[in-house]
Amino acid sequence: MKIIQERIKQATDFMRFFDEAWRSPTLPKHPRVDVQNRLLSIDSSLNDKEIASELFNLEKAGVIYASDLLTYIFTSRLSISLSEKINDPKSLRKIYKFWLNFVNYLLITNVFEPNKDIDTKDLGTGKYEDIQLKVRKSIVREIFLKLLDLIPALEIFEVIANHGRAGGDALTKDQIKDIGRELGLSEENMRCNKTELIEVIKSTDERKLSKWIKNISEDHQIWQGLAGEYMPYSTPGFLIKNVGLASELFVLLKLINEDVGYIIPTLLNQRLYSRLRMACAGAQEPIDKYVLFPPDFLLAREGKIIGIELGRGKPELISSFAAVSGLPTVFINAVIRNPSLKLERDFGYKCNLCFLSFTVCKKYIELFPERLDEFDGKSCSKLCDPKRARECLDSAVRCGLPSGEGNVETVVHYQCLNECHPNLAKEINTNKIFPLYPEISGLEKLKIGLRY
Repeated sequence: MKIIQERIKQATDFMRFFDEAWRSPTLPKHPRVDVQNRLLSIDSSLNDKEIASELFNLEKAGVIYASDLLTYIFTSRLSISLSEKINDPKSLRKIYKFWLNFVNYLLITNVFEPNKDIDTKDLGTGKYEDIQLKVRKSIVREIFLKLLDLIPALEIFEVIANHGRAGGDALTKDQIKDIGRELGLSEENMRCNKTELIEVIKSTDERKLSKWIKNISEDHQIWQGLAGEYMPYSTPGFLIKNVGLASELFVLLKLINEDVGYIIPTLLNQRLYSRLRMACAGAQEPIDKYVLFPPDFLLAREGKIIGIELGRGKPELISSFAAVSGLPTVFINAVIRNPSLKLERDFGYKCNLCFLSFTVCKKYIELFPERLDEFDGKSCSKLCDPKRARECLDSAVRCGLPSGEGNVETVVHYQCLNECHPNLAKEINTNKIFPLYPEISGLEKLKIGLRY
């Protein structure tokens, strides 16, 4: 992830250097004077803070802005690299490794909503429903403290005031007063109403305000409140659409290598079209007459085009696209599976001991894409060797784990089992240790539709 951050920074730095070059006194006098005069008039519009706020805001910092940027990098720039390296197997394999390990990064850095069954039980490492709340609060706190280097402390304080109570609610007037006292405000300052008091606090020394934010204790209710706003169960603003983006990137790479046809990702266009629809909602003619809302991918093969939607539970989108366009539209899904463990679950399925997603194992990445049939029915000891099967961070087993409410049967990492329940781990035969590997559910039906 660090190298991606560096490359994005280099691109944004270049935009700054480009702008500075046109404003430089070293530019020849003709056209320097005319150019710079025109730039002054243009800047007045480009510096409109209300419009500029649409380019980035905290509520959607990860789930939209960062996610869209990463989607562009992989579906556009890196996809071009794939085509350029098609005759260079060594370089192509490096791209596959980079791509699939980024999918793993997305899976590992996800925070799951707890379910009402197994996540409420302690299988030896605590209850997930308790631990994930601490994780959410910790991530939000770390991000907010780093934001102080980018965003004025007074703006961060305003966010805290509006979302600092549990559940993301605004702080009460009494809580705002307590903050004012900590910052050294007089009791006379406290007599104004809540809105005015917030403005008074924002007018204090910014360094003082920044120091106060940095010194908020880890267990303070403010962090829990901010977590409720920026890391809720549904579409958290401070997640980068982890499982969704991981699924999209895996499916794109897999479809390209299945050679089922030309793949056209429309992942970024979808949001643009939905925004256009909202913007034109007041128009006399329905916008649907002019704008088609596509699924995640379009696939073209031998004169046929099929729409492909990734994930479940979107029948309205699929039906409306098919009806309006006249194009057959199907849904597929990225799953993690192994029939030997009697398991097939959506991408992001987690181990119930370490609470982390099962990821794409090193062996799968090593064999991708030509030799994946070697996974069929094989245990980790046959794919690699018995020693590696017990030492690999990705190998998995199905077993019964003790809880306060009796044994719970589940699939966990073998390493997690060995760490938490060593006696149970010793009883596992090496041939019962298997990899979980990713696949596209529904791909066979898609191939039939294309007469593949």
